Amino acid sequence: MIFYFIVILALLTILYVVARRSSAREAHWDWGRINLENLTFPHNFDWGITSGIFPTLSVQPTNWSAWQDSLGESRDFPGGQIQPQEFSQISWEHRESLIDALKLLGVNSYRFGLAWSDIQPKQSEFDAKVIQQYVAFCQALIAVNIQPVITLHHFAAPLWFEALGGFERRENIPVFVHYAETVFEKLAPFASRWITFHEPEVTSLQGWFLGNNPPGKRDLRLATRVLANMLDAHTKTYHRLKQMADPAPKNLQVGLTKQMNIFDPARRWHPLDWIMTDVINKVYRDEVLHYLTEGVFDFQIPGYFRTRRINLKAKGALDFIGLDYFTHKQVRFVSDWRRPFRLDTPHLEPTDDADAAIYPEGLYAGIQRLAHLKKPIWITANGIVDAADEQRSQFIRRHLYTVRRALAENYPVKGYYYYSLTDSQEGSTGKFIANGLFEILGAKLNPRPSAEKYAGIIRRQ
Repeated sequence: MIFYFIVILALLTILYVVARRSSAREAHWDWGRINLENLTFPHNFDWGITSGIFPTLSVQPTNWSAWQDSLGESRDFPGGQIQPQEFSQISWEHRESLIDALKLLGVNSYRFGLAWSDIQPKQSEFDAKVIQQYVAFCQALIAVNIQPVITLHHFAAPLWFEALGGFERRENIPVFVHYAETVFEKLAPFASRWITFHEPEVTSLQGWFLGNNPPGKRDLRLATRVLANMLDAHTKTYHRLKQMADPAPKNLQVGLTKQMNIFDPARRWHPLDWIMTDVINKVYRDEVLHYLTEGVFDFQIPGYFRTRRINLKAKGALDFIGLDYFTHKQVRFVSDWRRPFRLDTPHLEPTDDADAAIYPEGLYAGIQRLAHLKKPIWITANGIVDAADEQRSQFIRRHLYTVRRALAENYPVKGYYYYSLTDSQEGSTGKFIANGLFEILGAKLNPRPSAEKYAGIIRRQ
């Protein structure tokens, strides 16, 4: 009897692996035969750039600054030993330099995150001066025909919000909605596109499951609860901002961004690699999209836990989706019950300075997947760490070719935003990484050669 059971189990395993191998093959295009010159896009295509510097370099302490301090790392700020407070002040006082950089690129949109901890230093207090700085900044952008795209939550949160339990507690959702209402009331006249959350699945899984980001916990059950609460917070914020639309432009759009990095099994013959890949894709990708389309979040590890959230108001609570894409990872099963997998870099693909695989084909797969939402798609973050600036121009051209290919097949891609305008802070350590089109030299922004290449592509449209 046991023999027959083992045989049946082995046959089922073989059938599972064969079926998965035939249904999910990695695409690799022949880039040597693809012409990347003179890429053309629709006349109304949105050309932009994303900044990751405002959210993490706040004057007021955040969960991120506290996390970095707890690591005992010396923070490596560009242009010398500039403290976060000084850098934020330089950013405001010298915003002309930032706007000059945007004008050099020729972009028509600039996506940036708000520093929630500066805007609301205490739960009972909003800083009108800080909000007015954002108003003035948006006005300065509009004056040079650059549209602000505002992100309400870009990873960082005030320490007082974390002390309340943050997004671990469902009852804290109204706290975030109140913050969103307050800034929307003041900034809505200057921005038609709003992003509630930047990559909520990354915030929750990196912070509460993998332990790489604040608060550094390793609890998958708690991570899925945080993710479900953030999605509910998005839904409530979406409906509230749409209700408040009177001070906003008639074409107001509210959405969120979804990271769509590609995960494939490291060993295509190994059933446990496939199982781990499926688990990662389910919580990282599939359940988020299921929530946005059907209003249901349902993730479980049989015999361990189940996180189920039904919110029918989430169906359609999205005017657009932001697609963030960076790399391709391979999932390898390891015998560690706390984290039974490892993420490897595919050895046949080129890599950047951070050992991230350069795989433009993955962006196409992400566009295909998000098209099921039947919403406009913006590529809201796509970038490479390249201190020598040797690979960035080709990286941009190849990913733009991918977008152009998707457009030719009638996928609803409306714009492309390179990430980042400047070198940005790597959250878990506070170190700066060379992913910007511009280097930060004190209070000045110095364009890399790839900045001119990106500007040239935009000028040719």
